[in-house]
Amino acid sequence: MEIKKNHSSDQQEPPERQPDVPYHQLFQFATLLDKLLIAVGIIASIICGVFQPYLMVLFGDVSGVLLDFTTAMNANLTFEEEKLTTEKLYDGTEYFAIMTSVSALIILVCTYISVVFFTQSSLRQTCKMRKLFMEKTINQDIGWYDQNQTGDFASIITE
Repeated sequence: MEIKKNHSSDQQEPPERQPDVPYHQLFQFATLLDKLLIAVGIIASIICGVFQPYLMVLFGDVSGVLLDFTTAMNANLTFEEEKLTTEKLYDGTEYFAIMTSVSALIILVCTYISVVFFTQSSLRQTCKMRKLFMEKTINQDIGWYDQNQTGDFASIITE
């Protein structure tokens, strides 16, 4: 009994890996305005990222206030001490509510700015690339159009 090896042409070879684009060429189509939009978007993202751990610190603080209040209420307190403990609870939760609201507003604005600026920069660069591709394609020799199908152009320009 022989084992037959399958050497058919049905097996596809993996596509060749294209070389990576060097970092300095990534933004070759970006104008100064695009780079400024990217920089502001990065700064806004960093600010947003800083406020995320700060919110956890605020939650820890309000947990401490609640724990202190519960511990104090389980002890034998006079009316004045109980009133003071309740005021500390109100002050702590009020501070938490204000700081959480301010932090949420800052996160919302910074996230909006970063998304809009990154999107605007990428749209501007894509538009420039498509415009240059269109110019280069239109300026090709007539023989190029015989070798390439019209559908190829439409699919390439929309990618």
